[in-house]
Amino acid sequence: MSPICRAYFKDGHINSEGQHVLAENKNYVRSMREVADEMGVPFLDMTAATLAEFEHLGKEFCMAHYFNCGDKTHTSAEGGLAVAMLASRLIDESTEVNELRSWLSHPYEGEMAAYAQAIETRGQQAAFAAEGEVFSSQLSVFSIQNIERQRSGYTPIGGLWPAGEIDEVANRYIEYTISAEKKKGLVIETITIPVCGKGGEGMNIHINYGFGDIFRDVTTIYENTALPKNKKIVVRLDQPILVPAGETLHIRILPWYDSNGRPQNKKYLQLGELKVSGKRLR
Repeated sequence: MSPICRAYFKDGHINSEGQHVLAENKNYVRSMREVADEMGVPFLDMTAATLAEFEHLGKEFCMAHYFNCGDKTHTSAEGGLAVAMLASRLIDESTEVNELRSWLSHPYEGEMAAYAQAIETRGQQAAFAAEGEVFSSQLSVFSIQNIERQRSGYTPIGGLWPAGEIDEVANRYIEYTISAEKKKGLVIETITIPVCGKGGEGMNIHINYGFGDIFRDVTTIYENTALPKNKKIVVRLDQPILVPAGETLHIRILPWYDSNGRPQNKKYLQLGELKVSGKRLR
């Protein structure tokens, strides 16, 4: 499945970069189609589907409804739903995918489990029914990957933010962990951390959480493309996260910099102390 278009409009049409054609030898969609052909698997062209949808609706509608404010890459909730509906339609219409349906197996109802049912009821978010000892932790122990800390903040090893980065870099992050006891789980109720981009307007971050050393079940809890220069923002998550007994929750801050086509230095990500509160389950 190829990526959705970015909202790079010009004269009512999405340009080649918005369709992921960065150069003659950097055509993402063509390369993905060639890999699908080589491996003998179905290929679904979400780039073409979203191109038709976005151009039909127009730039003003797309930017007002389908994309985050000022962000031409990441969708809003409404845009995400529209993209999901397009993907569902492509799957339903694909002869190749339908030929594979006989290979699918579905678990019995008794084999499936969830931490919470009916997450949303009439617009209200369900809470975990978790009695336990209340705890609050101000974490200062963390690990870093391909990042170095200087007086001004965090920067890539070597001090230069590479050119051409358009999204998070999986092996560059600052990570905090919190572990549940072997016989007692945790419910994380709030996470707060101050963040600040220093030296320029192009600092971007994702804050993700996942579980275990392989960082599975990854969820993005905050994203900001272009943090305001030298202005602290306090990121706060108020959404329950269950950490089962014996498990470890990993919270990663992944920065990248919009370099405008050339490497950048003297740009830093500043972080305050991460604070976590919640309950230890009995």
